[in-house]
Amino acid sequence: MNKKVFLGLLSSVISPLTVAFCVSCETRETEKVNLIIPFVQSHEKKAFNAISTLVDKFNRSLDNKYLNNKINIRNVFDKKKINYKVNLEMNIKDSRTPSLVISYPSIVPLIHNNNRLFDLTEIAKKSKIKEKILDFNNRLGFNNKNKIYSLPIGISSEIFIVNKKLLSYVLYSLYEFNKKENINNKYISNLKNSPFFANLILKYENLNKNNEIILFNKEQLKTWDLKLDEDILNYDDNFNYFIELLNKSMIDKKQLDILFIKHIENYLFENLFKKSDSNFSNFFLKYDENQKINYDNIFKKDSKENIEFKNEISSFYNKLKNNILYIEANKNLNIKNSKNQLFTFITSRAYEFNYEYFLENKNDLLIKNVPLRRNKTQEKGSFFMQGLFVSAIKSDIKEKNEVIQLFLNWLYNSENKLEWVVNNKKTILTPIEYLSFALSYVFPTENFVKENNKIFEANIANQLLLENIFDDNLVPLTDLVDERSAKLRENIKILVSNYLLTKAKENASLDQTVNDFLVKLEELIK
Repeated sequence: MNKKVFLGLLSSVISPLTVAFCVSCETRETEKVNLIIPFVQSHEKKAFNAISTLVDKFNRSLDNKYLNNKINIRNVFDKKKINYKVNLEMNIKDSRTPSLVISYPSIVPLIHNNNRLFDLTEIAKKSKIKEKILDFNNRLGFNNKNKIYSLPIGISSEIFIVNKKLLSYVLYSLYEFNKKENINNKYISNLKNSPFFANLILKYENLNKNNEIILFNKEQLKTWDLKLDEDILNYDDNFNYFIELLNKSMIDKKQLDILFIKHIENYLFENLFKKSDSNFSNFFLKYDENQKINYDNIFKKDSKENIEFKNEISSFYNKLKNNILYIEANKNLNIKNSKNQLFTFITSRAYEFNYEYFLENKNDLLIKNVPLRRNKTQEKGSFFMQGLFVSAIKSDIKEKNEVIQLFLNWLYNSENKLEWVVNNKKTILTPIEYLSFALSYVFPTENFVKENNKIFEANIANQLLLENIFDDNLVPLTDLVDERSAKLRENIKILVSNYLLTKAKENASLDQTVNDFLVKLEELIK
């Protein structure tokens, strides 16, 4: 048979089958209300069980008319693939398409593109969630008239861990070397004017009388012009200058690693946001007239956004190259075995995951906010807000939409306070507040704060985050979202971990490396 004729006949057979298959997908939507969650029982049993407890409790309360519309849990093994999976199911009208998705706000524009957004505004009004926490709904990649389409399940942030033992050693060495070598730099000589630093130096003197001190470059120490007080831990400009001075001045750098960054993208975005005075209108990422992120401006040579982003990447690269900064790709940091790590920026959830360790070492570790402001003169500060969020997808089945509404209202309504047992203590919480506790997050309501103080008095990381949430002078930074925003985050991390780190080890030139980085990033997010 002629090959073209055969292929034509084959396509005439396949096409109707394909159409029939797609039509069947459209007409066979399951009546169950599928809830996609980003963890599985075998790997994250505590989280899975907490969700299951809530779902079972709600399903038992449903009216019999919703017998076929109960909440059904679906797992996704890879959190990063949730958006892709859900978007694909919506596009092909898969019968399993979820009605509820626990993920990140970046799922919302994908639901919007499929014209299936579920309005959560009225549910949000009844939740008593701190208003500024919901402001990210105005940055979801489409024109939004103050509607709520995503609600927090639980919130986390970044914390700053200071190794007090190491810092006391560094400060003591600085002070003694400056004195013994007759350098007499006034900034170093005045170290003890800071009560906090004076106490650290005294502590080291009492415990380590026979220890050798760190050796420094005398000429470098003469140039120090930074006031050495707690501001070096509280403001970005002071902190960055301090670690640069320290790195230039230490002769033997093998004794300690200065800074470890767990989440590269968060660190970069936080720095850039503080440099924009914690104001989204000044941020390097901006929406165009269609509410899509203007990526072109980031890569347009000498644009304001390009200069800001390029400067930040340049600073990061210099820190990598000069061994000031370490990342996962070149240091596998274990919180419980980090004796030579001076400073660490890591998720606030690390405190809960290593709770016993932090309690045992509370005198040797200082848990602080990552600097909230660039400098003392900055009026508004900011903190990075991350965590898990829920969005809903409208169905063609009326009863499913009703159950979605009932479930989310049951979860979030501030009047629906129930008795739960958390850490062997009875507490009164809404279901969503309970879930946030169970998943080791915090929830932005006053009731959660009150109950948190009863249950987790010692979780400093969560206490800091809750204070930030209710501080009106602090702006929560969440990613600007559109269809490509997740790709931007992901590829920044990949390029920093692979390309920038490799070039740093090769001692490659700054300008060429950073320019190539930008070219590669632009290509990857197209």
